[in-house]
Amino acid sequence: MPLAEEEPGRAWARVKLLLALVACAHAIWPLFRDPALGWPLAPARRLGLFVVLAGFLPYAFRRKAAVRSGADLVLLIASPLYLLAIGNGLTLTSGDNLATRALGPSIVQRGTLDVSAYPPFDVPPLEYAAMRVGARVLPAFPLGTGLLTVPYAAVAVTLSRGRLDAALLARWEKHVAALFGVAAALLFFLGVRRRFGERAAVGCTFTLVLATPFLSSVTQALWATTGEVLLTCAVLALVLPEEGSLLRHAAAGLAMGGAFLCRPTAAIPILAIGWALLPRRRKALAFLLSSGVAIVAVSAWMFVLYNHPLGGYGLLNVRVGAWRLGLPGLPGVLFSPSRGLLVFFPYLLLLPPLLMRRRLDVGAARWVGSSLGCLVLLVFLVSGYAKWWGGHSLGPRLLTEAAPFLALATIPAWREKSARSGSRAAFLVALAFASLTQLLLTYNLAAAQWNDVPEVDENPARLWSVRSSQLSAAWGIGP
Repeated sequence: MPLAEEEPGRAWARVKLLLALVACAHAIWPLFRDPALGWPLAPARRLGLFVVLAGFLPYAFRRKAAVRSGADLVLLIASPLYLLAIGNGLTLTSGDNLATRALGPSIVQRGTLDVSAYPPFDVPPLEYAAMRVGARVLPAFPLGTGLLTVPYAAVAVTLSRGRLDAALLARWEKHVAALFGVAAALLFFLGVRRRFGERAAVGCTFTLVLATPFLSSVTQALWATTGEVLLTCAVLALVLPEEGSLLRHAAAGLAMGGAFLCRPTAAIPILAIGWALLPRRRKALAFLLSSGVAIVAVSAWMFVLYNHPLGGYGLLNVRVGAWRLGLPGLPGVLFSPSRGLLVFFPYLLLLPPLLMRRRLDVGAARWVGSSLGCLVLLVFLVSGYAKWWGGHSLGPRLLTEAAPFLALATIPAWREKSARSGSRAAFLVALAFASLTQLLLTYNLAAAQWNDVPEVDENPARLWSVRSSQLSAAWGIGP
């Protein structure tokens, strides 16, 4: 389906195409760098800034700016997001991702899931991210995200002529995480656009990228949620258009099985999407059945590999006692000055007035309702974790998998016709605060360093301090 019916000025179209090609070259540049030269941060910033300004400014002065072509997608969404994702040069990991970043090269070079030949697992004792299962060293965290990196790893290993070290693996992780984030945003935009129109697509995509945990988590490192968010956005691109076929919905179910392989808690988004699709009964059935088949297949494979249906993740959670009875973390998940959902994203409190003001069609209302329901269930789930704050992270990282649904829940704001309504104005102010906070979390090093001194996992009482919170550290107003 074409992005638009017409293309503005042929000359401008050619300029856009050229800029888009430059932006794409910029995005794959790190693959062609000599590993010894490190991360090309300063040149990437300069080139990326040029591409963003040259591509974006002409749209800002158009009366009816629109995403009309693939070049527009690159210049308005992909290139700015990629620049944001790599611009701070920081790979934030507490060790969780060390096996995930090595899994792709291990499969490409050695044809095995065993990561024992790659740093830091080549020297005992094993790091937190891996565990010994029989004679092999396998990732302790879900395999899905690492498996998604295999095509990238094949190119990267070939271009590096087989040379690998810890610094190179870290650079690859940062790069592929950024590319996954860009792909997720593009897929999300296309899906929402086909179902709810361009205004809603632009607004919801802006919310996804800048006003959810997406930017501060997905673009930092290959967390378990990175692959899950990418696949969830791919699923939304498949199922949101009402004209989608049964085959598309079955394919979406298989993709959700892949999301389950990235993080087992993807079972909740599966239920939310299935409920939203329920009026299209045959399509909902195709989606849910294929999801179920994929989950059974994944669980069987994990049982063969790890002797546990949830793989290393299940074993790890049992070993560290990750769960608590009841919902002991609920107050913190909602209200902690360093991890609270409503503290970092206060626009959620302003959605009810918008829902009451704007009468949505039945299909849109169902998607908004299922998105809010998904968020509530994920909040309850995270509240049962012993470390509900997510260890070392930037803001409410454990709710990153809810990011696409947080964004979909804002559909009423972008379909509001009265631009001067008080509720909409307040919503936009709260959205701006959330967006600036995410940018500051990502770019202010003090926000990442907040986790370390003193160690947040050993001093969880810090999570309730207002004056010395991570939020105040990000904004530069802490002690």
